[in-house]
Amino acid sequence: MEPSLKKTFAAARSRLPAEEQALFASFAECYFPAIPKRYRGFLDGDDLTEFLLGRWQFIKPPLQGWCDVRVYNPVGSQESWNVNITVLEARLADRPFIVDSLKELLRVRGLEIQMTIHPVLVVERDDGGAVRSIASGKSSGSREAFVYLHFDHIESPSDQENLQQATCDVLQMVCAAVDGYSHAQVAVRQVADGLMERPELYPGGRSTQEQKRDFFLWLLDGNFTFLAVRRLVRKGEEFVTEHGSEWGLFSKDRTPPGFVQRLDDELAATFQAALAREFTLTVTRIDLHSPVHRLLGAPGEAQPHPPRPRQDCGGSEDPRIPGKLVLLQDGVLDPDDAPQGSALQLHQ
Repeated sequence: MEPSLKKTFAAARSRLPAEEQALFASFAECYFPAIPKRYRGFLDGDDLTEFLLGRWQFIKPPLQGWCDVRVYNPVGSQESWNVNITVLEARLADRPFIVDSLKELLRVRGLEIQMTIHPVLVVERDDGGAVRSIASGKSSGSREAFVYLHFDHIESPSDQENLQQATCDVLQMVCAAVDGYSHAQVAVRQVADGLMERPELYPGGRSTQEQKRDFFLWLLDGNFTFLAVRRLVRKGEEFVTEHGSEWGLFSKDRTPPGFVQRLDDELAATFQAALAREFTLTVTRIDLHSPVHRLLGAPGEAQPHPPRPRQDCGGSEDPRIPGKLVLLQDGVLDPDDAPQGSALQLHQ
């Protein structure tokens, strides 16, 4: 055990109820290795005790909703070893895309991140949400992700509140995209199968259908990150979403108010063009930055879904420059411009 942790445990005994002391010790032993080594020198004695007790108080209560988030400027004994910074702290059930999506949120706001701590711990809670045990993320059980970011100082309380809400929105969409991923795959697989099983729905001849099917199978083979899928049915001069077919970022009940409408507004011109012709497949870029990101090359992090990603989920070949949200729709596909984007929309 780290000598500095022994001092922390001794100091924390006088500040924690007896029933919490063993839990705090387990938490601190799991959390401490996630702190970058270059910062551990700042954290010794009272500073380390204050820092870990602060993280414990944030982690201890039951989770509220999809995630818990706070943005604040340290005051008093809070992180006294590092001044003139702002902190973003978040926790939620572990999923891919969490840290990179938050990093991109800060990047587009011009905020430089100075430190990232991202432990994933196995936390057992009782029916009321109280912590019963904590173990490292390598153990089996319910995994919770904890994110602690230091970045450029934000003075205005209103700006801090805005960032806190934006963080909640991004994490809500991360949850929606990841939780809907398997459903999205099933939906695309059904379309691929239907191309051969029900050719009357997809004009163009058998060879054309085989090409389309192969394209969808290629997408499913780890070449596309499905952040959103829905099926639209043409009724007269409009498209109507098929009930129960919305997954990921197309789910209105899983995304912030107005987000799906923003997607529809961006796609309005595409809809009008599609209504004017008999179409098969269209690849479209819209002027909306994806809220969910995966930046390639992050050391020490597990690979996300799908298993063999070619690019970050924003569609950019440069991992430092996330691309715009990409959607696939029925229409015409240029085979030389095969998509590596983030959302799929199917029409019938």
